[in-house]
Amino acid sequence: MTRKEAIELLLLINDTYKDFELDQTKKETWIQILEGGDYARSKVALLKYIQTKPFQPAVANFFVPTNRDVEKTKAYLDKQAAYQRETVQMPSLEESDLPDDLKQEIKAYQEKQKSKNIVPLNAKQQEEARQRTQAQIAQLKAKGAIE
Repeated sequence: MTRKEAIELLLLINDTYKDFELDQTKKETWIQILEGGDYARSKVALLKYIQTKPFQPAVANFFVPTNRDVEKTKAYLDKQAAYQRETVQMPSLEESDLPDDLKQEIKAYQEKQKSKNIVPLNAKQQEEARQRTQAQIAQLKAKGAIE
């Protein structure tokens, strides 16, 4: 959170609670603490506090610290994305310089791998699928879409 955002939260408290007073030292202490927090989440917490509590808040009642792990993860993902943009893209199989017979072997292998992922339907599932198909055909015939 920036200094300006921290001051904005203090002004929100000041506008809401008439007894809220900060001397210069206390104001700087609050700002210093708030600068280590997540502005958006702290503001949401403060607004919720204001809506439900009649007494002025302490910093601990609404302060949400910045999650450093999230920041580190975002930085890592940004770095990884930049690296991927910079790396040379592999050519597609068709664009590669491989011999045609090897390309055909690779395609056959890829198709075989894909077919392994297809699970056959059992008898009950086959019957349900057949009934759904017949029902859809009957609906299309009723609408005159097919004969």
